[in-house]
Formats: sequence, structure tokens, C-alpha cells
Amino acid sequence: MNKKIGLTFVAILLLTACVSASTVSRSFSSTEIEPGQSITVTLTADITGGETYYAIDETLPSGWTISNPGTGNNDEAGHLKWVMIESAVDTAYTYTLTASGSGETTSFSGLYMFEGMKSEASVSGQSQVIVSEPAECTQDSDCTGQICCGQSCVDLVCSIDIDCDDSDSSTTDNCSNPGTCSAACPNTKITECINDDNYCPPDCNSETDNDCIESCGNEVVDAGETCSNCPEDITCKTGTICCSDECFTPCCYSDSNCYDGDACTTDYCNNRGTCTASCSNSTIVGCRNSAPNPGTGTSSGATGNRLTASIEGSCLNQPITATILNQEGNPATGSFVRVTKNGITVETRTTPETGKNSFTFETEGEYTFYTTKSGYYAGTQKIHITQCQPPTINFKQKIETGQNQTITLTAGDGNTITDFNLYLTYPNNTTALLKAQEGTIILPTEETGTYTATLQTTGYQTTISYQATNPLQIIPNINPDAKPTVETVFGEETVEQPNYLIIWILAIAIISGLIIEVTKLKPGWFRVFMAVTYTALPLAVNYYSKNTLIAFITIIIQTLILTALYFNQWRIKKALQAISKLENN
Repeated sequence: MNKKIGLTFVAILLLTACVSASTVSRSFSSTEIEPGQSITVTLTADITGGETYYAIDETLPSGWTISNPGTGNNDEAGHLKWVMIESAVDTAYTYTLTASGSGETTSFSGLYMFEGMKSEASVSGQSQVIVSEPAECTQDSDCTGQICCGQSCVDLVCSIDIDCDDSDSSTTDNCSNPGTCSAACPNTKITECINDDNYCPPDCNSETDNDCIESCGNEVVDAGETCSNCPEDITCKTGTICCSDECFTPCCYSDSNCYDGDACTTDYCNNRGTCTASCSNSTIVGCRNSAPNPGTGTSSGATGNRLTASIEGSCLNQPITATILNQEGNPATGSFVRVTKNGITVETRTTPETGKNSFTFETEGEYTFYTTKSGYYAGTQKIHITQCQPPTINFKQKIETGQNQTITLTAGDGNTITDFNLYLTYPNNTTALLKAQEGTIILPTEETGTYTATLQTTGYQTTISYQATNPLQIIPNINPDAKPTVETVFGEETVEQPNYLIIWILAIAIISGLIIEVTKLKPGWFRVFMAVTYTALPLAVNYYSKNTLIAFITIIIQTLILTALYFNQWRIKKALQAISKLENN
């Protein structure tokens, strides 16, 4: 049975109003095969509308086995799943299946959902493969150019290693179980640095693997290569240039990078954008209120307002947010932010309307933020960037149905991570792709079972799970929309089969009669306890278990206990009568 992947985005998911134009299509390496043969399936995600995230759920034919799942997740039996959480591009996913059955047409199906879609869509393209009847055999000689496996003639996968040559030097060409029905060509990807195997893995070089050619342009950083002598293999990131064999951020690219917050100086960038770039701030003769030091000067026409930078975050390779505010606490839109390290400018920003500027730093150390704007006193603030601990996930590991699960992420520096995504799998195996709003994801809990969630943020991804159970309910809710009392207490099958209700009434009548007889036992509180417990227990068992059979078994056990008590009382009574006769005689 195909399970429907309910890629239903809840209200907190940031959906767009448009309908996604992107699609997922399927194609086969062959549309007709024999039992035991393998087929390669390709799913192509075609991004045409600029979507950034999506999910695919491919339902596999019953009885077929996965030979190679590719990059798909096959934790759920009968399914392969792919999730792209950000930066989606055109991608082709492949996986390999081994066919079962014969003389039948097998259908494939799958669902997908892109950003902006309000409901899932079916994978298009090829969807059927014919599994032909194999020729019957008892030995290899009964087959022509094939071998006999399970009374069927099948192609021999391999008999020697050369049969497994996939024309890919990055894989091993080994034949496992050669010449047998279980022969296979795993073609494992080579990752180790091994001499004389005619392949140089990405993480190897001429010093660790003699197959790696020590030459510029081989896409491997060999010993002695720098950005100066081999720019083909060592590329400096955007905003940096190669200076003296190292990637370096120029001091300035324009005069605005040299702004010192002093209206009485001329700011100039010398040799802009080069390894020798430098800033000069020349004092304007005759100008008043000169203040050459960044952070203490004023811009022309300053009224006393001072800029402040509220900086969130201090972790290496994690987002750092600098919110620039004026003295009234409002965003200082258009203000200029210059960040330096060891006196060298490493980043610059012009503050947007939100007042928030985002930075990411890749080296530890002390960074200084200079903030300037015409008409305001300049501001200066320093922070120290260090390697932080992984984020902490805040959630409830156990929760009751009807409650909301709230999930937040706290960075190693104690600040809340506001931007993260979550891929949720519900107990019924439906899924949803969610995006945090203001650092929080709220999940309604409507069914019992295990919820599994994969959380992803910049540079970090992990999976958690939590358990949902029904709340303890001693007295049923009184609800005008609830089911009829008979159906609620006795079960739906009781309503459909009225005879069950008659049996219930008779059973309770028998128990009540036994209780009346047994109530001769003392003390009195025990009689009250038995009357309440033995009458209400079967009803409570059936109500909470919704299982009539268990309730009937409870009645039988009660009846046996009451009968034993009654006969025990009868034996005691007879013994007392016998003793009384002896005493009278």
C-alpha cells in the first residue's frame, strides 16, 4: 500500500501565494527486465521558479529490493526520500532496484512538494516496468549464454573483475562471488589514498598518493602551491585578494571605507582594492569640532545623537547580527558599518531599514565595529569571536496529545538562533517541511506515537524525536458533539451488533446477583468496595481499551473470583453449623 507523504505546511511555514512551476520526473534505464535483474531509476528535480527547498517521497514496488539507494533515505520500508532544505538547484537522483515477480507490469509512484506549493504533486515521466517470464531451467546447460538461478535463466553479472569495469577510475572494479547467482559489481567509490590505482581522490595529493600529479590546475592543493603561483587551485573568496602567497582583505575599496566619523577630515582610500591599500584622513584647515579618532567624532550637523551597535552572537562560522540604533532606539537606516581586525578592514555594510547587519567570521580574534552616519556621533564596539559549542535544542521529549510542542535553538553563546528549518515525520509517516518564525516552531500534537524531526541551520544539522501520549482521563469529557453513550462506552461494534448489548446487560446482571449474595461478607466497607469495583471495572476496561474481548475476559475473571468467595463463605458457614451442633450435643 502506498503511503501518502503529507507534505502539509502549517501556518508557521512561510509559504508564498504563487504556485510552484518546478517539477520532478522519473525515467528508467530499461522498461522491460527479468526477475532478479536490476534497473536504475532516475528522478530529475527541475527548478524553474526559483524555489529554494523541496521534498520527494518515492514509493517502491512491493517485493522489489534496493540494490543501491544512492543519496536517498530508506529508513522507512518501501520508500526512498530526499529533502533539500536550502539553495535548491536542478538535480538528478538515481537509485537501483532488483526486480521480483514475473509476467506482470509493475507501477512506480512518488510525490513531491516544492516551496510555494499548497499540496503535494505526483512524480511525472515513466511509471511502469514490465517483468517478463524467465525461461525455466534446472542447470546451467539448459540456458543459452546465461546461468540457471532459482529455476530461471538469468544473465551472469560477472565472472572476473574486468566484467565490472564501469569506465570510472574513481571506483573499484571488483567482482564479488564471481560466476555465481549472487555475483555482483559493487563499484565502490575510492576514498583512500592508494598508490598505483590510477586514481587520485579529492583529499589526496602527490605526497600521499603517487597517482596524484603535482601540477597546478589539477584541482588539488599540492605542496608548495599558493594563491600566487597557482590561482587555478587556490581561489580567494569574494572580497579578498592574493597578497604575498596568502588571501588578504584590502584595507579599503573606496573612500567611504575610510570614513572615520569626523566631519573635519577628508577621507581617502589610497591604492584602493590592492595589497597596498590604505586610508588617509587629512584634517580640513579651519574646520571646527575636529575629532579624528573613530568612535568619538561627530559628523557634520550632529545634534547630540550617538549611534550604538547591539551585537548578537560571538561564535566562529555562525551568523553575527549587528543592529545599529540611534539614541531614541530606532534603526539608524543608511548608517555605515566598518569592521576591522588588527587594524585591517575585513567587512563593510550600509545599514538597511531594519537596522540589522549580518556578518560571518571565519577566524578567531577581536573585531572592532565602527558605526558612522551624518548628523550623529560615531560609535565603536568590540567583540571577541571564538569557537562555540553546538546549538542546544529546546523541546519536550514527552508530550500529551492536544498540547503544542515548541522547538527553539540556542547557540553556544546563549543567544537564540532565529533562522532554522525542520523536516518533521509524524507517527503515521506523513511529513512536513517547516521554517522557524522568530526563532520558534510550534507543532500541534493531534495523534499519539513517535514524532521525528530533522533540524538544520547554518553549519549545523541534527535529528531529534519525541513521544506523544493520550492524557490521563479518569472521567470522560462531556461534549455535545461526542459519540452516543452506548457507542462510547460499549464500542462501535456494540452499536452495529445489538446482541452484544444484550450480552453486556446479562453479564452485569449476573455480577450484580453474585454481589448481592456476597454482600453478606463483613465488614461493610468491603461490600461497598466490591459492589462499585466489580460493576464498574468491565465498563472502565472497555472504555479505555476499546476492546470488547478484554472486557468480557474481565467479566469472566470477576465471576470466577466472586464464585470462589461465595463457595468459600458457604464452606465456612457449613463448618460453623457443624461446630454448633457438636456444642449442642
